[in-house]
Amino acid sequence: MKGLALGPESSWRTDSPASRRWACLRLLSAWLTKVSRSSCSTFATLGASDGMPRGHVLAHTQLDDLRAGLSFLGDRADVDAGRLALWGASYGGGHALVLGALDPRVKVVIGVVPALGLVRTAAAAGRLDRLRQLAAHFQAAMSKGDHPTVEAVAPDNRPAAMPGDEAYKWVTAQAANAPLWQNEITVESLVRAMEYVPSAYVDLLAPKPLRLQAAMEDALSPLDVIEEVFGRAGEPKRLEVYPCRHFEIYDSPYRDEALDVEVDWLNKYLV
Repeated sequence: MKGLALGPESSWRTDSPASRRWACLRLLSAWLTKVSRSSCSTFATLGASDGMPRGHVLAHTQLDDLRAGLSFLGDRADVDAGRLALWGASYGGGHALVLGALDPRVKVVIGVVPALGLVRTAAAAGRLDRLRQLAAHFQAAMSKGDHPTVEAVAPDNRPAAMPGDEAYKWVTAQAANAPLWQNEITVESLVRAMEYVPSAYVDLLAPKPLRLQAAMEDALSPLDVIEEVFGRAGEPKRLEVYPCRHFEIYDSPYRDEALDVEVDWLNKYLV
């Protein structure tokens, strides 16, 4: 049987409302009739997982978590270790590209509104100086081993890991579904994310099939960035663009359209 490892739709939301639940149910409800096993877990320091400090979102530790998920699937007697796929969205979409390029166990990659490099996205949005100032302001505390935090989302364009009212409204609206959610992230998480550039790996993916899905009005994973990165990927590859914003792709009707495409891609290449 085939296997699928899922990266929650955004690691920035500290087990944000619906991240684990949405990622699993969204794709698996349509695909479980065709694949016997899957792996989806909350990243360390987030939600129900252990680990300190809380809200410490580091790409390399999350990549290790995903590798552990692939190992869990591949070690099962009822899963064909030669037919494993990796799906991720937002920050997790960037992880899917990186592991897809580096881990030979991954045979198919799907990225939904993938975050392909915080530093260039922030620069394009005019927020890079704010990130630099934030890092410098807390550098003394971080040097002493402290872990100052900022809000993951905030209203009225207040500084946050994911700025903007769209992020604030969508994430907080889902809060009832994630009682362990905390609206904070360590400053070091942002500093380290500035050094993480998943787009650098895209030309190493081929010949693994790559499917990317973008939102036309996305302020967090801008369409022009995704199109440029997609252009550097080898075949086979496909890109869909939906007339919506970042978080709207997580809800109907765009969610359902994207889901149908993802299922078709998996069925075509995990044979």
